Parts: sequence; structure tokens; C-alpha cells
Amino acid sequence: MQFDDPKGTWLHVDPDTGELLQTKAAVDRTYFLFFNEIHKFDFYSVRGLAHELIVWVLMLLGTAISVTGVWIGVKHLTKPPKRKPAA
Repeated sequence: MQFDDPKGTWLHVDPDTGELLQTKAAVDRTYFLFFNEIHKFDFYSVRGLAHELIVWVLMLLGTAISVTGVWIGVKHLTKPPKRKPAA
């Protein structure tokens, strides 16, 4: 069930027993999206080939960013320090 309250509350109810399984506000769903779907590569909203493509693209982007950072760091650390001109 979805409520039209300021927090955007959702209730997850077991259809067989009527037992309340979970209560989630909009902030909880946002956290879930950013933590589970991005950090664990667990995209519940997407399945099949699209899921695999998203995971591969994100992993390749992460690898490219990491390699770029290492390359810039090595380049910065291996160049000789600049000397200040004598006054």
C-alpha cells in the first residue's frame, strides 16, 4: 500500500495473512537504491541481459576511473620537483 503522507510511506503486507512485513519511507527507498543497487550491483528493477549490461558498463567505468587515477598519481610522483628561482 502507498500512502500520500509527507514521508511517502509504503507498507508491504502479506496478502495471505494480512501481516505487516515492512514499512518504508521515501528516504529508506532512496538509501536502498543507492546502497544495494549501486554498491552491491543488485538491480532489483532490472533483470536479464539488461542487468548484465548495466553491471559490465559500471564495472568498466569503475576500472577506467581507477586506472586513470593511478596513471595521474604515478605521473605526478615521478616528475622532478620544481625549484624556486634564487632571489
